[in-house]
Amino acid sequence: SPREVIHVLMASLFWPDSQATGKAIQALQKAVHAAAPHPAYHQQLAGQLLQQVLWGMSLTSGAGEATNEYAHIVAVNTPLLHLFRDIYISLAPLTPLVDQSINQAAGTDAQTLAGLRTTLLGKAQSEKRQRALLKEAIKGGQRASPIPPLGALAPRVPRARAAAGVAGAAWSEEESCLAFDWVQAQ
Repeated sequence: SPREVIHVLMASLFWPDSQATGKAIQALQKAVHAAAPHPAYHQQLAGQLLQQVLWGMSLTSGAGEATNEYAHIVAVNTPLLHLFRDIYISLAPLTPLVDQSINQAAGTDAQTLAGLRTTLLGKAQSEKRQRALLKEAIKGGQRASPIPPLGALAPRVPRARAAAGVAGAAWSEEESCLAFDWVQAQ
């Protein structure tokens, strides 16, 4: 079903392979535009997906460096901003979930969100300008609470174990379902 495809793409947002993540972001941008008119997808796109995008964008510190565990996400920070802009422009006029997600993830106040909505949706602006305004709006707020990515729910498999899996070591049923064997995918 389309809902499950979106769920898999959301889980792939934070794979340690920036090329695959970039392709997932492109597919999600298309899904956002296609599913925006359908209210059944608003919770998944404006709620769960937007929170993950905002979480990914928040990983850099003030110096622009990420923790080692999430350093690969910084490589896709710009495409995440593009996806954030697409979600905002497509869904903000249709559902209040967009503002709620931004408020929860970035701690942006209601006045800033109202001004952002008026500025972005009230007059025609370039996509570049829209992305800059969105980035500034979430940068100014204090993070209310950390939101773990969907991919963080899956267990991490050490490289040695993944290599052993290729050599014939048995995987548990849970590992087979949740882990992606990167060595065989190459």
